[in-house]
Amino acid sequence: MDVNDTNDRPLGVSIIAVWNVVVALGIALLLAVASLNPGNLAELGRGFATVGISGKWLLASVLVISALTFLAGIGLWTGEKLGWWLGSFCSLYGVAGILTGIPVLVRIGQHFGQPALTSGRLSSLVMRFAINLSILLYLMRADVMLYLGVPHEQRFKYLGYLGIGIVGTYGLSLLVAKAGIG
Repeated sequence: MDVNDTNDRPLGVSIIAVWNVVVALGIALLLAVASLNPGNLAELGRGFATVGISGKWLLASVLVISALTFLAGIGLWTGEKLGWWLGSFCSLYGVAGILTGIPVLVRIGQHFGQPALTSGRLSSLVMRFAINLSILLYLMRADVMLYLGVPHEQRFKYLGYLGIGIVGTYGLSLLVAKAGIG
């Protein structure tokens, strides 16, 4: 395990590490509260099913990405290379998720005859997009990559690997949805 001295940690890495842990724990808390009334999760699943999305698969995806986000925060805090990989993956996944989520919200709105992509929801998506993209761009900085032991000159190649991983993840999601699993 390649751990750097925390005294040398760039301030932005500390902020992103804490952000990732807080976001992951916040999602876990929301899921815990929602599970207090199982009818809420079932209703959410039925709502997504109307547009061809498995509620169970969506819940599993949220749990996995939350766990990865938490681990990214810990990895960034301790200065591990894996923190860069997980942090970059989660941020890029967030950007891609928002871009693919907008058409889903439009379809949901069309299905129910009322707009699901309200101005408030769109503002939230724009803010989340900006945060995820900012984190990703920050993690690509030379000083950050050096601190985390990731070769800066390889950043575009590594970003391509992450993109392939995300496309693969979305492809797997589509296959699972089409197969009716979950």
